[in-house]
Amino acid sequence: MTKRLTPLQHQRKLLRSLFQLRAHSRRTRERIARALWFKGRRRRLIDAAAANWDGGYIVQDDGFFIYVPRELDSNGLDVLTRAIAHEPVIARHCPAGGVALDVGAHLGAWTVPMARAVGETGRVHAFEPVPFLNTALGKTVLSNGFGHVVLDGRGLGSSVGKAAFTIAEGGGGRGNQGMSGLGERPGGTVIEIELTTLDAFAEERNLERLDFVKIDVEGLEAEVLIGGVKTVERFHPTIVFETGNEDREQRLAIRDTLCPLNYRLLGIPIEHGIVEADWDAFVECTAPFTSTYFCNVLCIKE
Repeated sequence: MTKRLTPLQHQRKLLRSLFQLRAHSRRTRERIARALWFKGRRRRLIDAAAANWDGGYIVQDDGFFIYVPRELDSNGLDVLTRAIAHEPVIARHCPAGGVALDVGAHLGAWTVPMARAVGETGRVHAFEPVPFLNTALGKTVLSNGFGHVVLDGRGLGSSVGKAAFTIAEGGGGRGNQGMSGLGERPGGTVIEIELTTLDAFAEERNLERLDFVKIDVEGLEAEVLIGGVKTVERFHPTIVFETGNEDREQRLAIRDTLCPLNYRLLGIPIEHGIVEADWDAFVECTAPFTSTYFCNVLCIKE
């Protein structure tokens, strides 16, 4: 029985197919050879990595390194076995000399291209409160010579203080430590972390500009935005946040925070385009959004 695709998956498939069509004459032979090779070896490589990985640096197609720690989860396995496709929105909205924030940086899949885009005259602030992920990110930053990337082990929220934080289990490459988050959650290790707000951070760092903010904090994106209203209103950064973990009340809070600041929800950025969407579809979780599908949302000041 053929699995029914969601509207977003249909759009993703169409845009990907069009992209492949444009490159067909040049890449057909290479693509077929690669697909056949991976079909036979991918499963064995994944099993071997999950059993034997002890931490190390992986070079990406763009020549930059990402350090994958021995505490391997599904995201780490992806870095080991797949080429990371950088989001095109980064190059368009992280200008040279700009300032960008990666809130929930994990292994640096966004931090690295953001650092590359803003260059040595810019600055990237990467927030990652999971200790071993923060350490791994530090190795990634050092290996790439990114002296303009500043790591921060605090969490961002709607208040300043201390908070319980649950580190999700990696499960030998089967779990997802990117699902770690504030509060006590089942199936993980609870630690205490320092918490600050975007507004307090901006004042602490004396920020004079802020061009781009990416937020991936497992359902608490609204809290980060509420804690950063003054900063967002002052600098009007392009904002990308993940959706899929929050309820309708939280989606309303996000809309009611950004709409008065004249932010337009442009759509869902994917590898080969942007799937158009609006605030109503986001709040009500109607097409192209679904309650069971995680994706990023692009918001731009009009």
